[in-house]
Amino acid sequence: MQKIIIYQLLPRLFANRNYSNSFNGDISSNGCGKFIDINNNALSTLRATGVTHLWITGVIDHATTTDYSIFNIPANNPNVVKGNAGSPYAIRNYFDVAPDLAYDVNNRMNEFQNLIDRIHDNNLKVIIDFVPNHVARQYKHNVNGDYNPNIINQIHPIGANENTNVDFDVNNNFYYLTNSPFISPSHNCPEYIESPAKVSGNDCMSNSPSHSDWYDTIKLNYGVNIFDDSLNFDPIPYTWYCMLDVLLFWAQKNVDGFRCDMAEMIPVHFWKWAVNICKSLFPNLIFIAEIYKPNLYHTFIHDANFDFLYDKVNMYEALRKIIQYNAPVSLITEAWQQTDNFNDNMLRFIENHDEQRVASPLFADNPIAGVPAFAAATLIHKGPSLLYNGQEFGENASDICGFSNYDGKTTIFDYWAYDLQRRWCNNLKFDDELLSESEISLRNKYKDIIQLATSDDLIANGEFYDLMWQNNHLVNDRCYAFIRHNFNYGKIFVINFDKHPKNINIFITDEVCDFLKFCENSVLSCTVEPLSFKIVLSLPPF
Repeated sequence: MQKIIIYQLLPRLFANRNYSNSFNGDISSNGCGKFIDINNNALSTLRATGVTHLWITGVIDHATTTDYSIFNIPANNPNVVKGNAGSPYAIRNYFDVAPDLAYDVNNRMNEFQNLIDRIHDNNLKVIIDFVPNHVARQYKHNVNGDYNPNIINQIHPIGANENTNVDFDVNNNFYYLTNSPFISPSHNCPEYIESPAKVSGNDCMSNSPSHSDWYDTIKLNYGVNIFDDSLNFDPIPYTWYCMLDVLLFWAQKNVDGFRCDMAEMIPVHFWKWAVNICKSLFPNLIFIAEIYKPNLYHTFIHDANFDFLYDKVNMYEALRKIIQYNAPVSLITEAWQQTDNFNDNMLRFIENHDEQRVASPLFADNPIAGVPAFAAATLIHKGPSLLYNGQEFGENASDICGFSNYDGKTTIFDYWAYDLQRRWCNNLKFDDELLSESEISLRNKYKDIIQLATSDDLIANGEFYDLMWQNNHLVNDRCYAFIRHNFNYGKIFVINFDKHPKNINIFITDEVCDFLKFCENSVLSCTVEPLSFKIVLSLPPF
């Protein structure tokens, strides 16, 4: 089985060649990348890097202030949209793609389908977001000719048959704050009216959520009465059928998997039911859970049949602290031990759309600092790792765009084009012509890690052995050592998290030899360059 390396990109930003970058600009001034712009040049380059899967963020139609009324897609009220482009996670129609991403809006689904075909033709697979916890406040299920219900013959639009006189009804799609009108923290015009107010997506049960709440979304009702914590799963709630229908709709479009947004906010009972139905019909689908509660890991993997789970709470947080010189490298050992039964199911990353860029002054202020962390995330177990678009070039998210201020993250709310990506895009050539030597060098460091991971069977399928328990002296050098092996042979790795080269000794003791059988008691001496990894030795020596 090949090691999975996922590359995340937002089409809106990925190939936007507009140079305006007006603060809080609209699509006409700041432009927007399109499905068609993710061309064979881009895809072949990513595949040559060793990437195996593309996570395309922001595919499904989401709330925006851009007006497509002539296509029966009106603009959303700016009081309930974050930024002009809007959040990719404020879905306004589960059964359509974002019109922003099409050159021919009437042909938008075909343009997306053609992108899927191009990705597959380049020997890559496609992951899209499934956002089951919440929808945009102005969700409008426009059924088009492309949509056919999979589960029930007379499925009605989400939110169409609601009893708004009660806070909770198992047959409702939403939760209500009766007798309380919604008050937006945004004070744009025109006025937005919602009465009674619906509970916001982050479980905010106030009719006047704050600017930091998910005020642009409303929580979906899966049969959990959030007002008294009672469970109402028999008979199966209507929302379950709606969401299963969404999954099957996109599976039939030949996507290869779903990154399930805030999966832990949905009752696991639903996941057990829906994921197993999907996999019975589409056995090769993969499901990735965005999850931050370790007590749920076992259930999500063994009962709900998820393939991979976010490893933020343990490995990401450990690597972040190490990068910032706030923790010793031994924290890596503690991190993987916390997920010891699930390490091969953990998706590891240093950046994604929710996290700060390593190169940002708010994180490490050094793009190369991400290299050893990515090596650790990718090489120490069999599970997948994630590279976020721009990470490989050292994007530092220094732009102040509009809704997205200076927070160390690349905006997901604004129409924008960040300089590094625009230069790599280079008028859709996707080459090195406009990149600096340091940017090319950084990309090649990531490429070396990815290609090793996807070409070496020990990384994809071999076992992991942590050497730190008998090499604790390496902590002082900020170096981490481990073996990947198959019990017949193996390779010894060392990762240097320090800004200086290190001359180190790695002890291979009798205890290690007794376990691995193929090595001999020895002391390995080597020099490891700053912020890098090294294969110290292949055992037995070739």
